[in-house]
Amino acid sequence: MVRSSNSSKIPTNKKTALIVDDNIMDCSILEYYLGQSEHETVTCTNGFEALELIFAKNFDLILIDVCMPQINGLQLQKRVNKYCKMKNIPIVLMSADQTDARTILSGMKNGAKDFLVKPIAFQTLTKKIEKLYFNETHLEESEAHSHEKDI
Repeated sequence: MVRSSNSSKIPTNKKTALIVDDNIMDCSILEYYLGQSEHETVTCTNGFEALELIFAKNFDLILIDVCMPQINGLQLQKRVNKYCKMKNIPIVLMSADQTDARTILSGMKNGAKDFLVKPIAFQTLTKKIEKLYFNETHLEESEAHSHEKDI
């Protein structure tokens, strides 16, 4: 099931986030939180839907639940990394299991930018997203500055 918070076709300056979680209640909560921080959201409940959406649309952020049927979050992350290297989309993994250090390490090794433990507090989510965007902006500026020196 795919849901989008963008009710109009009018382009906005809002960032777009994809939420991938088989728990519809968690999707709704994250959709609300991200809407409060001025994101357009698209939600889906499995990895196959997520892959289709990622190929079809540009996202600024992807939140992926680790424990899902069919394709789990780590498998989805690997596929996104393999097929979407040029998109360089920040991925944040989520799990209700805070004791599984191997899962966190595996996700971070595979390029996840962060990891959130459920239930996710609004302030925690917004701080991590702000940090992601801040780091992304400074990396782009640094790369542009470095390129200017080469010219």
